[in-house]
Amino acid sequence: MKICRKINQNSMVFAVSLFGVFIGNASAEEQQNSVSPVEFELASEVLAQSEVQLANGVVVRAADWPALIIARFSSQDRGGRLSSCTASLIGPNVVLTAAHCVDPQVVNGKPLLASLRIGNRTLKMYCDMHPDYSKEPLMGLSPRSSEDFALCIVDDGGQRPQQLRTMKYEVVDSEGALVRGSNVVMTGYGCKDLRVVNGMPKAGEWDGHLRIGSGVIDKPAGSSPGRPSYVTIKSIAGVEPALCPGDSGGPLLSGITAQDADNNRRIRGVNSSIAAVEGLFISRISATGTSTFRSWAKDWLSKNERFRPEACGINLAAGEKQCRF
Repeated sequence: MKICRKINQNSMVFAVSLFGVFIGNASAEEQQNSVSPVEFELASEVLAQSEVQLANGVVVRAADWPALIIARFSSQDRGGRLSSCTASLIGPNVVLTAAHCVDPQVVNGKPLLASLRIGNRTLKMYCDMHPDYSKEPLMGLSPRSSEDFALCIVDDGGQRPQQLRTMKYEVVDSEGALVRGSNVVMTGYGCKDLRVVNGMPKAGEWDGHLRIGSGVIDKPAGSSPGRPSYVTIKSIAGVEPALCPGDSGGPLLSGITAQDADNNRRIRGVNSSIAAVEGLFISRISATGTSTFRSWAKDWLSKNERFRPEACGINLAAGEKQCRF
């Protein structure tokens, strides 16, 4: 998702055309039918250590990002690239990603089937999208709404893989609101450069590298009419980090810098979409520090209580059990 300082920029176009997805309000478990079209893997298993390099000449170590998971889709976007989505393990059995990553793009459809592959095991995932997202009409290449959140249960069948028993999980900040000028770090697994073509963001080459890049909040949640959950980041095209295809669902973080990523970081949002305006890219991220996300997340945990969900920052505190400090 980001860019190198001069040219390479990760931008994440309307997080949509990469997969085609949708939600329903059905409860998690009922949504699994056959083979999972969305298969996530641990980033540490997808990326070789030497591949995990990042923006501004910074090298990103896979060991610093154990709770990131990546899905690569068999379908291709209009540029011929394989589609991908990123997500965060916020507990041993809970995943946070973008709703459009599991949106079937069918009216009244159910979330796409998903799974998490770890070693030789494939664990079922039961996903729900935010109801304020699912109730909106299909929007073509764009997410349906700014409430672009999905939470998923990871069902290990009572036999948790070793990696999940020892991993430190990302912590969601659902209480603190980002304000104009807040320093954040974007993450992504998308393209390495982004251009504006005919007024639209167009992703360049995809190289399979994980990238992070520093940014500053331009507009906080509640600032954009019709998009109340979005925070936005302005980036000069070709110069500053932005989101791009493949960054969908990845976390927006605070508490760290691109140069010092393994600190007391917190998830502050979920990568959603991007727009191009007069030489600028506008990255749109669905913010977790809103009552809209907070109340839904708590309701979702209650609805899936039978799975005993553990979600760092929601029903577990930082430093508790396997949550990062």
